[in-house]
Order: sequence, then structure tokens, then C-alpha cells
Amino acid sequence: MLAGTDWLLKRAFDLAVSALVIVAGLPLWLLVAVAIKITSRGPILYRDARIGLGEQEAVRTCAQLEAVFGLIEQLQSVDTRGVEPMTHPGEAGLRLRDDVADEPQRREEYQAVAPSVERGLYLVPRVIE
Repeated sequence: MLAGTDWLLKRAFDLAVSALVIVAGLPLWLLVAVAIKITSRGPILYRDARIGLGEQEAVRTCAQLEAVFGLIEQLQSVDTRGVEPMTHPGEAGLRLRDDVADEPQRREEYQAVAPSVERGLYLVPRVIE
């Protein structure tokens, strides 16, 4: 930890070098700004859109959020022990088909025309040494 004069000298050196870097880099930043202005229609520095709420909208939005939070509290107070989870809010079954193999196994046919097969696996040339 620096103290006294050493700290003051280091601080002065840091400020001087920082100022020198800023001044030396200024022409580059000006060139970048000009290039942006020439090639773009927008501003040089990005400006984000600001959306504001009027007093009435803010009051109405707060009231709606409070109503939502009230509903959440009501839902959290319900005892759901013993209730099975559902995939659909109504009595609807899953529309997915059964997971069964309905196509014939044709591995032997495919491997008969493959360039190289060993123990039921396709052999390919090594691409990474």
C-alpha cells in the first residue's frame, strides 16, 4: 500500500498518462464519428427510446399489478397436496402417438451396401488426427 508522497506521485502519473491517452486518441474517435455519420442515417451516439406513463396510466397499471399479486397470493394459499399434476387444464388426453416401432428393421440391408461395417457399426475415415 502506497502512502504519502509515493501515492501522490503515482496518482499524478496515472492522471497524466490517462489524459495523454485521451488526447492522443481523440483524432481516431473523431474519424470514427465522421465515418458513422457518413455511412448511417442515425445519430453518432445511440439513443434509446424512452417510454413514459402518465399519472392515470401509472395508477391503473399499479392497480392491475396489485390485482395480479392478490391472485398469486390466493393461489399460493391453496393446499395442493395429493393433487396430481396435469398436462392440460381440462380432461384431455395426450395427442401423442404410442412409442412403438412400426417400421421394419432394415439395418442389414443398409449395412450390406455400406463401405465399411464392423460389429453392426458404420466405420468412417478419421478426420481429426
